[in-house]
Amino acid sequence: MSTSLGNYPELQQAIKRAKELQAALAGAGQTLVEKRLAEAITAASQLRFSIGVVGRAKTGKSTFINAVLGRRDDLYAPVNRSPATNVVTCFANGPEETIRVVRHSDRPEDPGQLIHAVEIRKFACEEGNPRNSKNVKTIEVIAPLPRLGVDVVLVDTPGADNALSNLHDNVLLDFLPRLDAVIFLVRADDPFVESEIRLLSHVQEAHVSKLLFGVTMADAVEADELAEGLEHNRAVLTKLEHGQCNQFVISAKTFQETGSEPGMEDLLEAVQKLVGEGRAAIVTERLIEITKHCAKEAREVVAEDLAMAERSAEEIQAERATIIDLRETLGTKRPALERRFQSAWTRAFEDFRDVLPAIERAMKEEYNALIDRTPDRALTTLAKTVHTDVMKRLDEYLTQPGDGLREAVGEAVRVLGVDFSASLGVAARQIAPVISNKQSFNPAVEAVTSLVPSLLAAFGVASLPGLVASTAMAVAPALVWWNPFTWVAVGAAGAGGAAASALLAPVAALGTPVLIGMACYRCFTTWKGRMAETRNALSLAVKDLITDAIHETTQNVRVLSRKDVLIVDEFLNETTARLTAYEAKLTGLLKERPSAERLEQLKTTLLLLDGVIQPAPTPALPATAADTSAAPAVRLF
Repeated sequence: MSTSLGNYPELQQAIKRAKELQAALAGAGQTLVEKRLAEAITAASQLRFSIGVVGRAKTGKSTFINAVLGRRDDLYAPVNRSPATNVVTCFANGPEETIRVVRHSDRPEDPGQLIHAVEIRKFACEEGNPRNSKNVKTIEVIAPLPRLGVDVVLVDTPGADNALSNLHDNVLLDFLPRLDAVIFLVRADDPFVESEIRLLSHVQEAHVSKLLFGVTMADAVEADELAEGLEHNRAVLTKLEHGQCNQFVISAKTFQETGSEPGMEDLLEAVQKLVGEGRAAIVTERLIEITKHCAKEAREVVAEDLAMAERSAEEIQAERATIIDLRETLGTKRPALERRFQSAWTRAFEDFRDVLPAIERAMKEEYNALIDRTPDRALTTLAKTVHTDVMKRLDEYLTQPGDGLREAVGEAVRVLGVDFSASLGVAARQIAPVISNKQSFNPAVEAVTSLVPSLLAAFGVASLPGLVASTAMAVAPALVWWNPFTWVAVGAAGAGGAAASALLAPVAALGTPVLIGMACYRCFTTWKGRMAETRNALSLAVKDLITDAIHETTQNVRVLSRKDVLIVDEFLNETTARLTAYEAKLTGLLKERPSAERLEQLKTTLLLLDGVIQPAPTPALPATAADTSAAPAVRLF
């Protein structure tokens, strides 16, 4: 497709409008919003198209990325048994390989740290960069990747909803607004769950309208299981108003190894349609949405700045005194607020703990029945796999009560904010964000929501296999040494040896069937007895496993339930900081009154913001030569 903006007048007009807003935001002091808008303008001016690969942890994102890039190895997108990707990695086609690490502390003009492909794992993976201790913002890989085409950026994102989800989700959610399209991956053996529905809602909130759904690891499930999963996914997508979207059933591993796989080929064809002639329309739509979003975000602040600037010195002094008084009364209000919050918080965790005994009983009955109906010959296989199955089953049992706990905890925090506002008798904009913004409570609330229902991740990996391993070791020799056919062979060989003696030939001829029968009977009864003992031992081991898992869950929940004081501390500290900042703003206005020019600038900016939010119909610009004056060459992101 042509990359000249002169061929796309609608995009030109959107860029022109965004530039006007950018200048107004800079003049009004809205530097953060202005910076985000500037990034969007640059991307649109270059007709750059960004596609993010999004999904829960362990859905095969890295394998998918490598397959799309045409890589047979995993140097660019490392694959690991533990959650691998913990930073954003961007891939683009270029004449030669250039890989750079961009840190959060880098300035826009900084070149970043150049690295080799073999070093990506040290920065992108949890094992080499635990909890992003190296402060990596993005890893940018420009290399000969012809499948990506021109000005297309493929983005590998951290997996959401795992033991590191507080860290990973924040990185992911921060990056979503920069994407033009999303490839959303879900496992074939684990269809849409609640966490993925929440992730999809975040994609919608980021105004990413172009969605493609890939159902990964399709070669690992039976046809009927796959059909049930697709039907479940379709019902979920329909409720979220994405029912018309195709689900591409794929095996990225097969495509990576062979270069051919029908589902992957269909998905890549759909991607090509997006980045082909439809690209300009999508980029235009995205820029308009981002421009409106920036305008809405800035309008409230600009309107308040204007209102404050127009107040008299006496009015500002009175409000400053009120803010100082509010800050001083926070301490006296805390006990009453804390009591009600603690009641709701404690009740939420008690409700969760109350269901654990029933889950324990149900699981023990379920696995006792499973062991009873398992054939003797299959006990070894069951012993080797039961710990994984128990973990998965427990996670399924915990999903619904875990969602209930998550909702109850969120409601308790929301009520705390409402009670706080009511007790102070205020609903000022300076305080409202504290009440509504859950990110203020990340240290505690997010710790709870990220660990439920996966409360057993660390415990399961460390402990559960060991509990069953000893049972498996006990089962294995039983199935070899006590195998009836082994004993038949031994008995027959002994009888044959006796028959070799001519002196005993008549006796041997008569005795061989008898000896074989006696050996069969002996080994069968002994084997059945040993199998009964083994079955009983496995049953007891699995019961102990379930008991320990439930106990560990209870202990984890008990620890988390004690975070209520931290929640209140976070809430009051954040509120105090906002009130202090607002007081400083009022003090600054008292010391230096805004000029007439400043008042006029704020009014003009407010009118411009209103025009962006609710634009009047305007004629399209005629096709002209591209304006590239505001599109400097910058990083991929």
